[in-house]
Amino acid sequence: MKGTRKTIASFFLLFLLFACSSEKDDFGKHYPELLPGDHSNFSILTIGEEVTRDMLYDHDINDVSPIIYYSSMEHVENSLPQLELEKSPAFVVFDENGFVAKANHFEGLVEILQEQADSD
Repeated sequence: MKGTRKTIASFFLLFLLFACSSEKDDFGKHYPELLPGDHSNFSILTIGEEVTRDMLYDHDINDVSPIIYYSSMEHVENSLPQLELEKSPAFVVFDENGFVAKANHFEGLVEILQEQADSD
């Protein structure tokens, strides 16, 4: 009976290990161009309000690349409806595995990136 419990416990631990492993989400699998470059932790998709590296540097954020900008929601609504963006401006953050978070104002974007950096 002890052998069976150990076997079950081992399978359970292996399941947890695989379930908790880093794996690309749907965005990461289907839209690799949205993911950060080799030397960055995050990438940003901005819609309706352009974000520059200097704007991010002013908030001590320097590990973002690429910054992808679209002037209107139309392209994003057609090509990435899964993001469920409701209004412009919109800012979407991705890491190496895919979608992280979204915000509707620059200050929210900065907050997301600072929180993510603090948790690393």
